Amino acid sequence: MSDAGCLAWPFFDDEHRGYAREIARWASEVLPGLGVGEDESPDAVCADVARLVAGMGKAGLLRVCAPRAYGGLREGLDVRSLCLARETLARSSGLADFALAMQGLGSAPITLYGREDQKRAFLPRVVAGTAIAAFALSEPEAGSDAAALTATAVRDGDSWRLDGVKTWISNGGLASYYVVFARSGEQPGAKGISAFIVDADAPGVDASERIEVIAPHPLATLRLTGCRVPGDRLLGQPGEGFKIAMGTLDAFRSGNAEILVATDIAARGIDVDGIRMVVNYDVPNDPETYVHRVGRTARAGARGLALTLLSPDEWLMMADIEKLVGQVFPREIIPGFEPSVAPLQPKQAAAEVKRPSLTIRGRTGATRRRR
Repeated sequence: MSDAGCLAWPFFDDEHRGYAREIARWASEVLPGLGVGEDESPDAVCADVARLVAGMGKAGLLRVCAPRAYGGLREGLDVRSLCLARETLARSSGLADFALAMQGLGSAPITLYGREDQKRAFLPRVVAGTAIAAFALSEPEAGSDAAALTATAVRDGDSWRLDGVKTWISNGGLASYYVVFARSGEQPGAKGISAFIVDADAPGVDASERIEVIAPHPLATLRLTGCRVPGDRLLGQPGEGFKIAMGTLDAFRSGNAEILVATDIAARGIDVDGIRMVVNYDVPNDPETYVHRVGRTARAGARGLALTLLSPDEWLMMADIEKLVGQVFPREIIPGFEPSVAPLQPKQAAAEVKRPSLTIRGRTGATRRRR
């Protein structure tokens, strides 16, 4: 954390403060000695992430990825702890932040929707850093529109047979297992998708096609060809996959804003007026202006992490922001609006950076070309 004083706010408790000190100490004392980022070749980057996961697991930092019953930090999955971890790591190493975030993203579906036997089989290994997790949702023709995915899951006796292609899969080729989303056909659209835990070494799983991107991290296309998955690897009930995917992503969206915080505060890109406008309920008549300003509030420290420029009274008013957002944009009109606010500004900033490359080269504009 750039200013440990913000940890004194009632937004955080003693467990948050202890964990923040623990991860900051590791980032300053241990991380520099791991040699991360010295070689950006795909093999070296995969080795870096494997080393980071093992190191953070050994240091107990991955406890943030699971509930206490499975070796985790707190009783449940705690977004505030995740934000603290991601902001702190991102200040030192984007790849370290990636490694922790993917452990969380790839295990959260099990934490939130898994059966007890599934949790006990996977979560302790994720926390220890002995299993690397991955989340396989996107497809070549179904990125933002996840409900349009075409990978299939067909019942085959006591098992399921999975076929299809997933792409832009973080930790692809490195993961120990993937949480895969496929169309099982109970109903059309989003209600006909199911989620499965698929071992990386299962027959029919191929993650050998790597994708090299501008910011190096393990990324691959995942091909499933007649991949048989035991029935007990189904997460939740058939047809609940879309709900599982969206619930997992909601839990991690606030953390995306923290990555911008890690670099933006140093550049003093803090919209204090925007923060004060929101916490004092000074809502403009134009809803788009409001959304933009809330996004800039997130840019200054999603849900309070960088709000040390506010007075105590203003900070306490921040606790009611979700209530206000719900009044301006009712949930039934824009479901999931609140967790989407935090990464709004980071995504807009990233879009500005990527637009020229994407305009010229299409969806390959974020990838690298080797000479």
